[in-house]
Amino acid sequence: GASLLAIALHNAVEGCVHEAWAAVEAAWQGMHARDVELRVVMTTIADEEARHAQLAWDLHGWLMAQLDDDGREVVCSAQRAAIAGLQAVAAEESPVELGMPDRAMREAMATAFVAGLAVQVEVAAERVGHRSPVGGARGEGGERVRAPLAAEHDGAFGGSPRDQGPLG
Repeated sequence: GASLLAIALHNAVEGCVHEAWAAVEAAWQGMHARDVELRVVMTTIADEEARHAQLAWDLHGWLMAQLDDDGREVVCSAQRAAIAGLQAVAAEESPVELGMPDRAMREAMATAFVAGLAVQVEVAAERVGHRSPVGGARGEGGERVRAPLAAEHDGAFGGSPRDQGPLG
């Protein structure tokens, strides 16, 4: 079977970084696609991706607490590399007709998202020695650490059709 390190690596990169970014992009499409049906579908997808990202962050806190110092460093390095790679992904052209942001907006979104996610990763890394229950990473006062989507998404890129961001 897969090692705990392999699971933590996959979760940190694919779940915490890529699922979260997919939620941001899908949320944008849910607000800006020309086709009403596509907006509805993309809003549903954004909500699902946001839940996946939050689950990944919850699991990340628990996994990191299980790893030794070397394993945690490997996971943190891989996660930082994935975050750095988002700028290149954002620079690629995307189909505006499907409600995707144009290149300039996508790059601005990625810059804001990367900044928020980088802070999240560093906060989580500082807590490495703190063992939390399966409920996920915990902040200084014991609050659950949230994936950095709600603040960046809610109102920042054209408003949200909801009162809360996608991680509500």
